[in-house]
Amino acid sequence: MKLIRRSLVTLAATTLLCLSGAGPAAAVPVPGADELLGQVTALGDIGGLLTPVTDLLEAALQTNNGT
Repeated sequence: MKLIRRSLVTLAATTLLCLSGAGPAAAVPVPGADELLGQVTALGDIGGLLTPVTDLLEAALQTNNGT
C-alpha cells in the first residue's frame, strides 16, 4: 500500500509541476529581436537537424516583433 501511495504522490507532484510550468508566459519584448532574427535565419540556412528549432525561433521572434 505504501508503494502505491508513494507512486501516486510522486505522479501528482510531477503533474502539478508540469502543469504550472505550462501556463502562459509574460509578454515581454525580446531585446534586439531583429538582430536575433538575422542570426536565426543564418542558422536556418545550414538546414538539417536545426531546421525545426530555427523555424520555432523565427516564429517566436516574428510574432509582434518579439513580443
